[in-house]
Amino acid sequence: MTESGMQFFGAVSYGLAAVAFLGLSTLLVAGWRGRKLGGLLLAACVLTAIWAVLLAIQAYSRPLPLWTIFVAEMVRIGVWIFFLRALLMNMAGSGAPGIIRWGVPLVWIAGMAAGLWLESTSGPEALADGAGQVWLPAGLILSLIGISLVEQLYRNTPERSRWAVKLLCLGIGSLFAYDLFLYAQAMLLNSIDFSIWSSRGVAFALTVPLLAIAARRNPEWSLDVFVSRQVVLYSATLMGVGIYLLVMALGGYYIRAFGGDWGTVVQVLFFFGAGVVLMTVLFSSQLRARAKVFLSKHFYRNKYEYRDEWLRLIGTLSSAGAEKPIDELSIQALAQVVNSPGGMLWMLDDENHQFVVTAQVECAAGAVPAIDKEDSLPRFLSDRGWVVDVDEYTVSPARYGELLVPAELAMPGRFRLIVPINHHGRLIGFVALCRPDGHFSLTYEDTDLLKTIGQQIGGYLSLDRASTELAESRQFEAYNRLVTFMMHDLKNIIAQQSLVVSNAERHKRNPDFVDDAIATIGNSVERMQRLLEQLQRGGAGGRSQHVILGDLAAEVAARCAGRKPEPHIEPGPPGLSVRADPERLTAAIEHLVRNAQDATPDTGEVALELEQDSGIAIIRIRDNGGGMSEQFVRERLFRPFDSTKGSKGMGIGAYQARDYVRTLGGELKVDTSPGDGALFTITLPRLGAEEDIATGTLVAAK
Repeated sequence: MTESGMQFFGAVSYGLAAVAFLGLSTLLVAGWRGRKLGGLLLAACVLTAIWAVLLAIQAYSRPLPLWTIFVAEMVRIGVWIFFLRALLMNMAGSGAPGIIRWGVPLVWIAGMAAGLWLESTSGPEALADGAGQVWLPAGLILSLIGISLVEQLYRNTPERSRWAVKLLCLGIGSLFAYDLFLYAQAMLLNSIDFSIWSSRGVAFALTVPLLAIAARRNPEWSLDVFVSRQVVLYSATLMGVGIYLLVMALGGYYIRAFGGDWGTVVQVLFFFGAGVVLMTVLFSSQLRARAKVFLSKHFYRNKYEYRDEWLRLIGTLSSAGAEKPIDELSIQALAQVVNSPGGMLWMLDDENHQFVVTAQVECAAGAVPAIDKEDSLPRFLSDRGWVVDVDEYTVSPARYGELLVPAELAMPGRFRLIVPINHHGRLIGFVALCRPDGHFSLTYEDTDLLKTIGQQIGGYLSLDRASTELAESRQFEAYNRLVTFMMHDLKNIIAQQSLVVSNAERHKRNPDFVDDAIATIGNSVERMQRLLEQLQRGGAGGRSQHVILGDLAAEVAARCAGRKPEPHIEPGPPGLSVRADPERLTAAIEHLVRNAQDATPDTGEVALELEQDSGIAIIRIRDNGGGMSEQFVRERLFRPFDSTKGSKGMGIGAYQARDYVRTLGGELKVDTSPGDGALFTITLPRLGAEEDIATGTLVAAK
């Protein structure tokens, strides 16, 4: 390149850098919050822009004295070093090393003072002659310091926060790296390469977007831009076009200069291809849309205050059941984002493989048919996860591929948006939102927020479904458990009746037997009536009365007298009583006594003992049968539906006895070992004798 061409390139290069840093300075001024770091960054950008203007003037006409360029160079390097130093000082506080607090400023001051002293004592010519002794070493040393500070900043930043300074370090590090290369080469050759010097402006301009994004990521010195998105888009487009044309011009110049006879042909084809590429970019709606999203994400405040939106969502969904069901609140949570009056919710019916309407808010839609799981809309929402803009679909259905929106949803003026409801990556429903009040323009922030809320709602709806299914399952479980207990009691009643029937033929003429049979039948009828009452109540409650344990023990002994060995009663203190349902407590103790009889030989012993200890009534069922192992007691004795009697037993008697004793505030314990019999101890809260007499409600077990 000729000298004049290089001068022109240098002027354009530094002019581009001046425009870039001046633009960044303007944005920083608009968003500066008066904080120190923001002020230092602004000063660095302004001084860099001034530096670029001076070098552009110097490159084009060279009217400026050398000491002016030296001062501009040192000030530009120094302000970036001081900005990095301030970041490190802000991070470390009073614990910053002395070399950063004092060493860095002293080195910069020494370099500046040496150059100015040389110029003041010997004139500008001495500075020019001594550039290799002052300017170049100072620039090289300061560049190394700058790179070291960049490395320290990145390394000492916590890993979780490095995203905020990553681009800053990359941008400023590139500036110092270029200076280091420039000054290192100049030191080796004892002269500055003019082509490298001239290209520096373009290199510096390329770092401006990195610095701008870094400023946007840091709240203490972030960009707070309120300029119109359209203005920024068109300005960025014009700047991009300008840079594009500049590059194309330089490319064409080199082609023409070194292309020989074919230079003109290659230049024409080159510019034609470049024009085609430029027009393609400018007229591509997809690229323009992506550019708008990029600018909005990186240079503007978010449309929504996401903390407030999140709190509002949680507050809305957390009120489920108190005001409205969760289905209606889910519609409301989505509708309030886009100021919609309401909508309709479709949920997946796994049994029928259809999406059916489960709720609607402010939406008089009438009868809406179910949508098959394999229809176009559910498959599109499941595969793409998009928010469907019904207006956009009506005008440009090709943007949605092969999507076919049902006529009920695509009806003009009815619905505007269709939002998918996902849970763990699976489509479980979708919400069709009614047309918002007033003008509404859908943006990427709207769709992102709606999809995120849809995922959160999916979790709530799935949890609500699971809770409902669990409650139903528990209801069935409770009913089945109740029926099982009833069957166990009925089995005992039937055993009594069977005993009467088996002895009736032989003793039917015995008046005592007839009287006993009538009493047994009457007792059985009463017990079955109580079972029916309990079944009607769902197993809840029972007749809580004062029960005299001595009378209860006698009743148990009478019921178990027909089997060997007959239980022996050791009565406790007179009037020993508890509060319980007489029939249920009798049944629990009777079961334990019958188990003791089953485990004991006919010649053995089964005892029913009553005691009291301060405020506790004690019931002991003792036998000298075969006993049980510790493992059996721990793993099987109180496990429901685990019986050692085969088909004759249901395995719930011991469990039922312990369960009822615990409902009375008592406890059932077992002391046993193989070959040593077993001791069942029931402890219950005792009623004091004075209370029993005062109430006059002492009853015996019937």
